[in-house]
Amino acid sequence: MNKCKVVSKLGVTQFVIKSQKGQQLSEREVYAINNNEVKGLLHMSVLQKGSTFKLAYNVTGFITFSEYLKRALNKEAFARILKNILDNLKSMQTTYINQDMLLLDFEHVLV
Repeated sequence: MNKCKVVSKLGVTQFVIKSQKGQQLSEREVYAINNNEVKGLLHMSVLQKGSTFKLAYNVTGFITFSEYLKRALNKEAFARILKNILDNLKSMQTTYINQDMLLLDFEHVLV
């Protein structure tokens, strides 16, 4: 499993995912995400180091999905969340992005 951590420096908060040795990165998928072909996914920076890489996301001002769900939600807000998740999944499918690597842990999804 990849290691995930949140790093804060100089007022900027980053969510960093470190790959496992030998894990492959799809440059086409990174390009598609960073060029807004899939709405709703954060842009990332890729840091290559030997046989591993790190994906860094600027998450300044975001909160975890589990924290968001602790707030009172009305029906419309809940429906909007579900719609956005389904729209993102459909958009990923349309652009041929591998959904198996999608991080959907409520403690790591940021809104």
